[in-house]
Parts: sequence; structure tokens; C-alpha cells
Amino acid sequence: GTPTMGPGGVLGAFVWCAVILVCLQPLFFHKDRIQLRYGGVTRQRVSHVINRPAVALRQHTSRSRGTRVRCSTAEADVWNNMENDGEWGEGDESEMAKLLGEDWMAKLKQAEMIEAQKKQDPQKPPTNPHIEEAYGVLGLGFTPLVPDSYAVVANSTLSRVEGYYKEILALCKDPSKSAITITRLLDEVLASLHTTLDALGVVNQLASDAESAEDIAWSLHALSNFEHTLRLDPTIAKAVEVELKSSSALSEEEKLMARRWVRDFSRSSYAMPEKKQKKARELLPQMFQLTEEYSDNIANNNRTIAMQSDIAMFLPLQHQAILRQYLGLDENAPLPRGQNLTLPANNFFAGGFLRTVPYSKLREEMYQKYESIDANTAILDKLLATRQKLAKVYGFNSYADLATDGSLFENSNKVTDFLTDISQKVLPMAKTQTKILANLKRQTEGGESLHDWDVEYYLSKAAGMMSNVDGDKVAEYFPVDVVVDGMRFVGERLFGIKFFDATLQAFDKGDLWDVTVVKLMVNDRNNQTLGYVYLDLFDRPGKMQGSMTLRARAAYNRPTQASKERKVAKAVLSTSIPPNPNENERTLLSHEQVRALFHEFGHCLHEVLSNTESYSQSGCNGQHAQTDFVEIPAVLMEKFAWDPRVLGTFATHYRTGQPPPDQMLIDLASTRKAFAAMRAQEKIAFSMLDQLYHRDWEGTKVAAVEDGDSKPAKTSAVMRQVFADHFPVKTESNPYGGSWETKWSHLSDTAYAGNYFTYVVAEVVSASIWDKLFAADPLNEQSGKKYWDAVFSPGSPEKPQEGLIQLVGENYLDPDAWVKSLS
Repeated sequence: GTPTMGPGGVLGAFVWCAVILVCLQPLFFHKDRIQLRYGGVTRQRVSHVINRPAVALRQHTSRSRGTRVRCSTAEADVWNNMENDGEWGEGDESEMAKLLGEDWMAKLKQAEMIEAQKKQDPQKPPTNPHIEEAYGVLGLGFTPLVPDSYAVVANSTLSRVEGYYKEILALCKDPSKSAITITRLLDEVLASLHTTLDALGVVNQLASDAESAEDIAWSLHALSNFEHTLRLDPTIAKAVEVELKSSSALSEEEKLMARRWVRDFSRSSYAMPEKKQKKARELLPQMFQLTEEYSDNIANNNRTIAMQSDIAMFLPLQHQAILRQYLGLDENAPLPRGQNLTLPANNFFAGGFLRTVPYSKLREEMYQKYESIDANTAILDKLLATRQKLAKVYGFNSYADLATDGSLFENSNKVTDFLTDISQKVLPMAKTQTKILANLKRQTEGGESLHDWDVEYYLSKAAGMMSNVDGDKVAEYFPVDVVVDGMRFVGERLFGIKFFDATLQAFDKGDLWDVTVVKLMVNDRNNQTLGYVYLDLFDRPGKMQGSMTLRARAAYNRPTQASKERKVAKAVLSTSIPPNPNENERTLLSHEQVRALFHEFGHCLHEVLSNTESYSQSGCNGQHAQTDFVEIPAVLMEKFAWDPRVLGTFATHYRTGQPPPDQMLIDLASTRKAFAAMRAQEKIAFSMLDQLYHRDWEGTKVAAVEDGDSKPAKTSAVMRQVFADHFPVKTESNPYGGSWETKWSHLSDTAYAGNYFTYVVAEVVSASIWDKLFAADPLNEQSGKKYWDAVFSPGSPEKPQEGLIQLVGENYLDPDAWVKSLS
């Protein structure tokens, strides 16, 4: 969703190359230092979590079976056999018995078992409201073999939490009847509810198909509606407020939850005067409808470009392999020559095309078709106006103020001041780097201006001239199984935890939604299970695109009468890596894909290593997780994916098993600084634009349009104005309507609207943490423990800045460490 940049050229490219490399060399690690850093560990191949190279993460299996199969390999075979003869027969029953045991029918009749639970007296819910582990996806009883199992599990969950809801309402009248506080009971109900709701959300985004989509949608709607009812019940809100003021039995975490509960209710439409209630209930559906239309238009963008097939030779090898699939060619077949070819202008192909194709006119066409969706121009204008009106109803001056409320900043004015200060420090460096690209373009193809569609191409070209790094050669040392093993190794060394491959056991329990998914169990040094990480790494039909971390279950230490019961986390790391078309070859990752995996791994660790007593404060995906805090662990983890001392402990050639040359890792690390100021300034400019979009949109004035340019839409005009002030490449009009803001998917995410600055905050804070704790010794366990205690353990605290101050001091938002790392 983030659009490409636009800067320029090579002022004596080779001279600049020499100057930059000489300047950067002292900042990186001497060859001998890498070799000796961890003694035998550095060059000792760490044992694989995933040690099935030819079937690396079984990436190919599901593709041959179609989208219906969302179960284990053996289950899929049973389905396919049944589909071949059209009937379910004794042979199929025999295979199910071999797969699941003689009691397979009982396991698949989970629905009947759940229905029996529903017959319990709702006035007397079970002592523990949590759904117990069961056969099926994520241990909750969903299974593709029982089509309506999603709705059945959702109904069972509703039965449980509705029973508790009635009990809580009774306790609101007489709290003395329970030894457990109302606040604690609410936390238990939310934990039980989200055990199912979050897991259904995972299935909806990663494994929904035509047969299950309706049931999943209904289930999500029903469970979400219940949470809405619970949180906005005035009787409960009043009781929690009384309990907060009068009860001495509340723990510190319960007090925090109670404060948040009361605050949320007081800011809801239900606590407003009737006139404001009506207005809020009118605006909220409008906002959600507009965001849905905006997202749908992005998803349904099906523009293509026509070109000569010979141009495909310029695409990266990975893109050529996918192009063969797209054209229906065998994996080793040569690409056609001298023919007309139609290429999708989608996220995947546009990325490779804009970096590698040397023809400016074709890049321009790909950029313009990919980066604009005309239908979203009017939708975005309405969406920003609706958000502004809604913020006013809720008592804020702007939607940006509403979005930043409770963040590390007090309001959007302080965010803007923060961004302006950094921009003044980074923009001069970005302009210098832009001149390098502009000169390189002038020498290569002529022309005075660097355009948006030139930037990625000349960035790639200049970076290649300034380093000895061959991206395809680098990828040979990063097979996907080796990278997963490397993440495991980093986690174990830093935090003293252990990862175990639990995939085969998960298959036996029907726990996985696709045959490519891998399940890792995470234990502490005492062998207590902290949680599970599910890796769903490969692209497939019907799966949401992009890299993300999804919570399937939160981790927390549930207090009981005797002790504390650990509720283990379940985090899902999902990416859209194209699998190797050759089923017998491992999938190789570019370093950018390695970086993205480490980023999401940081989020997973935050979920798994959270150590709270309440569900409501756990992890990084909760109701009150601060968006400018939760990105810090992910961005910090990226730094480990760049450090030669870390990469040298696991990177291994996919054929020879040999480690990469030390100089390759040094050169790779140096590429991080090549044009880093431009990349950083782009984030700053996006953040400034996001703030301006969400601050008094209707009152925002647009600067005069340049002569000769048709009058752009307001959203486009504001975007150009911001980038003229904060980015060194001019943005231009698009003949296909709109500009790249019409497909900036960030704007459709309600949680991140007005919060794009969090990525800049994460860069600033993580740079300070890295300098303080890890720069000298990146795998130091004592530093890891300090970091765990300050950042991971508190989950989503009320004041995360206290942990940051504990780590790096009062000036944790000082950008100097980050700015220094860009030069």
C-alpha cells in the first residue's frame, strides 16, 4: 500500500560510490571480528527447526489440491479420494481411522459435543469460561470436515459468555455475592470471547473459502456484537466505576482495566446526550462503509500493461518464475521472445518492474496504472470529512487528536512538532542523495527531471554501483527454512527460550488450516510452554496479501485460588512469499523478505513473551495497545536481520551448506545506509500527510495550482503540497485519475488512520535501544532480559514510556541515534 518514492541521479557515480563506501567502512564490522565474535557458535550450523529441505514448509502441497483443502496432508488425501469417486465409502472411513484413530467419528462430531454444552443453565455458567482445547483449527473445534463448525463454535462461545454476562449483571446489584471482582470477571469473559473471535479472524483472513465464508462472517458479526453490548452496558460501567473507587481487592492490573473500561464508556456514544448519540450512530456506519469501499476498490484493481515479452528478461528471477506460472508455462521453460505480453499492474509485478526495467515510458505506464484508483478520489474525501465530524462528536478537535489520545504524545500538535524537527535534520541529506539519482538518470537516458517512476529504478541501479552485492547470490544463502531457523536462534540466544517444531502433532489434531502452515512451540528455560507461533508464509489463492502478525489467543497468567494458570499465546506470522514453482527446490528469500520476516517475528515475540495477569493488558494486539509503542519491537528486530554478526550465525547456502563469505555480509550491511535518508524522509513525509489529512479536513486550505496543470482533487493537492515541503522529488498528476493516495491502504485502516507517525517513532526509539543494549553485542542475553522486562513483559501498559525510560533514559524520543544511522 505504500507508494514508491521519487528522487534523483549520479554526480560522478563512481566517485560518489568510492566516497560513500570509504566513509561507511569503519561503521561496519571487521571481517575477523565476525569470525571470532561468538567463537564456535558463529560458524557452527545451528540445528534446524524446519529440517525438511525438499519440502521446505511443504509449500507446494496445497496448490495441487485446490482451495477447498484446509486440513492436514492425510486429511486432504481422504477428501481427494472421496471427490474422485463422488461418494464417501468404507475405504474413506478406513483412511480416517488410520489418520485420527478408531474414535475419528467422535472427534468429528465436535459439534454435537458443543451443543450439549449449550444446554447448561445459562444462569450458572462454568467456573472457567474458557473454551477447552479441542480437535480442529487452532484447537477450537473448527474443521473443514464439518462445514458449519465455525457457527457451532461461535454459538457455544456466545452461550458461555452470555451466561457470564447475566451473572455479572446480577453482581452489579450486589457485588458481595462474589469473591471475584466484577473487573476480573469482565476480563475472563473478554478472554473467552476473544479466544474464539480472534481465531475466527485468523481463519477469515487466511483460510476462508466459498463454503465457509458465510458462516465465518456471521460468527464474527455475532461475537463482535456481543462485545459491543458488553462494553457499552451502562449498568456494568457504573458498577466498575464504583468498584474502582471503593474496592481494595483490585490488583494494579485490575485497576488499570477498570480505568480503561470507565474511560471507554464515558467516551462512547452511549454516554453522550441523545442528540450526539444519534449523530455518532449516523456517522459510524458511514465511516465503515467508506473504508470498505476504498479497500474493495484497491483489491479489485485489475489494470494491466502491454509490452514486448523480451522485456521480461529484465525482471528479477523470482518474478520471472511467477510470470511463467501466470503464462501457464513449465517452470524451466524459456520465456517467450518477440511476442506481445500483458502483465498485471499489481503489487508484486509492479515492485519488480519499477526496480529493474530500463525503459522509462514502460515504468511510467506501470507506475500510473498501479498507483492510482480514480474511484477512490471522492471516497477518500468523504472518508476524511466523516472522520473529522466523528471526532468532533467525541469531543476532539480533530481525528488526529482522537487517534493520538493515549499515545506517547498528548496530541497531534506535538506529533507534528516531533516530525518537523526530524524533517529539518533528515531532508538536507535526502536532497543530497536525490541529486545522485538525478545525475545518474541524466547520464543514462538524458532528461533533467527525476520522476516518481524513476526513483526505484535508479535507487536500485545506484545501490548496485555502490556495492558488490548481488541480490540473487545473497538469496542463495537464505532458504526459507534457514531463515526461520535463524529467527529461532536469535530468540533463544536473547531471551533464553526454546523453540520446538510441533507441526506434525498439530496435523494429527487438525490444528492447521493449510498444509503449508508450520507450528512452533515456545518454552521458557524451565520448559514451561509460553505460547505457539504459527508460520503461514506462502502465497495462495484466497489468502490475504502482505506481511502481518495476527493474534489467535492472548497469553496471560490467570489468577486462581491456588496459583496462577498460564494461558498460552497463539500468534500467527503470515506473509505472501511466492513458493518455488519447482516442488523439489527450496524457496529462496531476498534480504528484503528476510527483513520482513524478522519484523513480524518481533510482533510474535511481543505476544508470546507477554507476562501479565490480565487478558486485557496482554500482548500487542489488545484493545488498548498503543500503536506508536507496538511497532518498536518489530522495527528493533529488523536490525538483527542486518547485522553481519547475527546473519553469520545461520545463513547457509541452499546447495553447499556453506556459510556466506564474511565480505558479502559486510557489503550487505552497507547497502542499508545507501540512500537511507531518502527512505527515512519518505516515511516522515507520509506521516506529515497523514496528520494533515486527519486535522480539520474541511478547513484545510489548498495551495494554488501550478500553471498548466489541471486542477487536482483536494486529496491530491494536499499530498503534493506536503511532499513539496518534505520530500525532494516532485509528485505529478496521473492521467488515470487520482494519485497514489487513492490506493494508500493505510488510510482504510481505522486503527492506523492518523497514526502513520508510529513508524517514525519506532525507528527513533529502536535506534536508541539498539545503541544502548545491542550495538556492542547483539546476542547478549543480559541485554535481552532487560529488554524483555521493559518492553515485552508488561504487554500493553498504560504508560509504556516508563519502560522506555528504564531502558534508554528520559530522552527516548531523541532522534539523534536514528539520524546518525542514516549517514
